[in-house]
This record gives sequence, C-alpha cells and structure tokens, in this order.
Amino acid sequence: MHEQNNLPSKSINVKLKNPLRVKVAWSVRATILISILAYALSQFATVIPIVIAALITGQDYSQEELLKQPWVSLVLLGVASLGLLATLIVYLKSKKIPIKTLGLKPLKWAKMWRVPAAYGLYFIVLLISMGLLSLLVPSFNADQAQDVGFANPAGWQLLLAFIGLVIIPPIAEELFFRGFIYQGMRDNWKPMPIIYFGLAIAAIFALTSNFLAAGIFIGGTVLSVVLAEKKQLIGAAVFSSMLFALAHGQWNVAIDTFILSFALIWVLKKQVLFGQVYYCTLLKT
Repeated sequence: MHEQNNLPSKSINVKLKNPLRVKVAWSVRATILISILAYALSQFATVIPIVIAALITGQDYSQEELLKQPWVSLVLLGVASLGLLATLIVYLKSKKIPIKTLGLKPLKWAKMWRVPAAYGLYFIVLLISMGLLSLLVPSFNADQAQDVGFANPAGWQLLLAFIGLVIIPPIAEELFFRGFIYQGMRDNWKPMPIIYFGLAIAAIFALTSNFLAAGIFIGGTVLSVVLAEKKQLIGAAVFSSMLFALAHGQWNVAIDTFILSFALIWVLKKQVLFGQVYYCTLLKT
C-alpha cells in the first residue's frame, strides 16, 4: 500500500525535467483551433459596444464618424481583448485545466533583472533590424505611426485610453500568445497542423494580393518546422512570434512585435512568469 501511494498520480499537467514548470495539457491542434475561435469571438464581441454606442449617440452604427470617436475605439479594443480571455478561460475550465497554467504565477522579485535585460536586448536588435531594412528597402518606413483606430483622446477618455491600451490588451496578449499559443506549441509540437495553419494564413494573404506577406509566412512556417526538429521551443517561438506580428498589422509594427515576442518568451522561459512578462510589455507600451 505504501508503494502504491508513492506512484505518480494522474494529472492534467505532465512534469518535465525542469521541476519549475509543467507540460501544458492542450494539443497543438487545440492550440490552433481555440486560437482561431478566440479571435473570431473577440471580433464578434465588438459588435455589441458598436450597437450600444449607436443607440447612445443616435448615429448609424456603420458611420465612420462613430467608429473614429476615441471612446468607442477604446471600448472596442478592451472588448476584443476580453473576448480572447473569455474564450481561453471557458476552454480551460471545460478541460479542467488550471488558469494559472497560462503563466499566472506569483512574482519572483529576485529574477526581475531579466525584464530590463530582455527589453534592452530587444531594443538593440530592433534598432539594428530597422536600420538594415531602411538601407536595403528604401520604401520601408520605420517611423510609420501605428494606426490604433483613433487619435487625441482627452479628458476622461485619457483614463479609458490607459485601461484600453496599457492594462487590458497587454494582459490578454501575454496570456493568449505566450501563455496559450507558445506553450501549447512548445510542449506538444506537431509539424503537420503547423504547416496547414501556416499555409492557410499565407493563402489568405495571397487572396488579398499581399504576396510578400504570403511568401514570408510560408518561409517562416518552414523555418519553424525545421528548427523544431532540433528544439521544439525554438520552432514554437518562431511561429507564435509570427502570429503575434500578424496581429499588429503594418510592417514596421509587425517587425517590432516579432522581435519583442522573442524577448518576452525568453523572460517566460527563465521562470520570470506572467507578472514580469507583463511589466516588460508595459515598458514597451
């Protein structure tokens, strides 16, 4: 009886060689499918505040003037981010997976030095990358302002801007991209679902005549699969960082966030988990 009690109990999380973390339970297929579902639901959720805003202002909800109002755009950003989180939470709860598996761990102040170190390295690599691209591709605009859908919030909208840009989206992004997508691919890597997903995204780019982005995504997908043959976490880092860049749209911001993603993954890998990763994102915001 004593020997039986010493046997490892069945658990959703499988322990790895590194005792400080556990292998996440969701498969790479679930990672892809839930990510697509979460994104779709987050976009659908933005319909609700648009309709409410139209009723409050008396404007037609399809009018561009309504969507350009800072408070409306900020609410939409927050609602979309909360939609991502809600989808993840419902999925994890349905599978009886602890929410903290996404990276919600206590802060470890002794390791906080990794946050400015990661940010400093990211900033150096970003400067070099932007400089080289500006030299090699004269049409590339490294200083293009990010289009967030609004401009010049004032008064009470400044508080809304702080919540809608600095608080909710970074938390949602870290839990979604690093906590869910990266960890799912890192621990349960399967090449074929990754290839199909990458080709599907490339096909969407091609259909919208963005052939450069399509080619880059195909190349990045192949690179991630090749690198994963040696070490899964590297392949997962490349592919999840491409998705993170894709979510930020325009070229200069996509390159910026692609590089930033690697810095955040390094912070996560070193067991400076969610709290510190969020502070690193806050430095960037």
